[in-house]
Amino acid sequence: MLTDRWQKLTLNPRIYVNLRRLMKERHLPAEEIKRLQFQRLKSLLCDAYKTHPFYRERFDAAGFDPFTMQHTAEIERIPILHKDEYRQFTNSIAQQHPERCNAWYRDGTSGSTGMPLTIYRTWDERAYMSAKWMHVLYANGYTFRDVTFSIPSPHRLQRESIVQSLGLFARHSVPYTAPAEEMVTAYLKYNPTIIYANKSQLVVMALYCNAQKINLPKPRLCISAAETMDANSRALITETFGQDALIEVYGAVETNILAWQEKNEDFFRVSHTTNLLEVLHNNSPGAKKPPNTDQSAETTGQAVITDFFIRSFPLIRYALGDEVETKMQNGISVIKKIRGRMDDWVIFSDGGRRSFHFFYEIMERRPEILQFRVIQEDYDLIRIKAVKTSAANPDDLARILLSDFRREIRETGANYIIEWVDELPPDPNGKRRMLISKVGQEK
Repeated sequence: MLTDRWQKLTLNPRIYVNLRRLMKERHLPAEEIKRLQFQRLKSLLCDAYKTHPFYRERFDAAGFDPFTMQHTAEIERIPILHKDEYRQFTNSIAQQHPERCNAWYRDGTSGSTGMPLTIYRTWDERAYMSAKWMHVLYANGYTFRDVTFSIPSPHRLQRESIVQSLGLFARHSVPYTAPAEEMVTAYLKYNPTIIYANKSQLVVMALYCNAQKINLPKPRLCISAAETMDANSRALITETFGQDALIEVYGAVETNILAWQEKNEDFFRVSHTTNLLEVLHNNSPGAKKPPNTDQSAETTGQAVITDFFIRSFPLIRYALGDEVETKMQNGISVIKKIRGRMDDWVIFSDGGRRSFHFFYEIMERRPEILQFRVIQEDYDLIRIKAVKTSAANPDDLARILLSDFRREIRETGANYIIEWVDELPPDPNGKRRMLISKVGQEK
C-alpha cells in the first residue's frame, strides 16, 4: 500500500520519465524497433507466466514456453484473449485482493459493445498510459504555452494541478453530457489552441455552430478520438475547426493510445515499442496473418494487441474488436484505415439528437445491467434491450431506468420501451453496437 501511495504521489515525474523514453524511441530504425519488441514481449510473457495462473494455464494448454521463445512470431501459438475472458480474469483478482485493487487507478471502457469493462491499473501503469497520450501531443508540436480544451466523460474531468495554477500547460474541459451550447460557450471563453474530443462531440459542436452561425476561432490542433471518422463528419469538423487542424488517434481505455496521426499525414503511426499489433486475416479466433514480406504489402483484418508494460492485468493477444487496414512503411507497419467504430445517433423529429454517451452514463450506474443495446425504431420510439443479473427486480430496475432516460435524455416526444432478454447476440463483425437507429439521418 505504501508503494501504491508513493506511485500516486510521484505520478507527474513518472509521466515525464515515460514520455522521455517514448520521444527517444519514436525515430528508431525498424531493426532496433523489432529488437526492442522481442525483448519486451519475452519479458512480459515470462513475467505473466510466473505471476498469473490465468496465463500460465493458457500457455501450458497451448504448449507454449515463454522462457525458450526465440522469435516474436511464436506468440501466435497463444490463444486470442477476448473481452469476456479478460473481464473474468480481472474480476477474479479484484475479488481475491480488493484492498490492492481499490488502491489503484480505476476506469471503465466506453460501452460501445454494450458490455462495459472495469479497468484496474497501478499508478505506475497509469503514468505510462498518460505518457502515451502526452507523446501524441508533443509529436504534434505541443508546448507549455498551449491551451487545451477537452470534452471527456464526466468521471474523467480533471482538477487544476499545481502546474496549471502557475499558468503553464493550461487545460479546460466540459463533460460530453453537456449541451452543445455549453460546449461552444466554454470553447469561446477559453479560446484554446488544442481541442480533443470524441468525434460525436466535435460533430455536435459543429452542427450547433452552423445552426447559430457562429465562427469559432480556429485551433492549431483538433484531435478526434474513440470513433471512426466518416467523410461527412470530417467535412463538417474541418469546416468548423480548420482544414489543416484535424488529426485522429486510435486507442482503447485498456491500453490508452495505440496509434496516432501527425498533422498532414493520412496514416496512423503505431506505438511499436510499447505494443505488438497483430492483424488477423479474418474474424476467426485462430486465424493467422498472411505472409507480409513486401514492403508495400497491405493487410486487412481484426486488430489484436499485446501491451508490453501493463503487468497488473496483462493484455496478451487481446482482441480489440476493430478491423484495421495496414501497410508496410520504412520496414514497419502503419495503419491506413480503422473500421468498426461507427455508432448511430438517436435523432428526434425536431432535429435534436443524442449520441451513445448519454445512454452509457445512465447504464454504467446500474451494476445490475450486464449487457444493453439501444434501438431507435422511430423518431419517438426507443427500445432498450438489456440483460440483467438474476437477482435484480425487473420492474424496479425498469422504473429507475425510465426515470433517468426521461430526465437526462429526453421526455417530450420520446417513448422508451425496456425489453429484458437473456442474451444479446453480436453483430456480424463480432462487436455489439450499443446504439442502432432505424430512422433516416445524415452522418
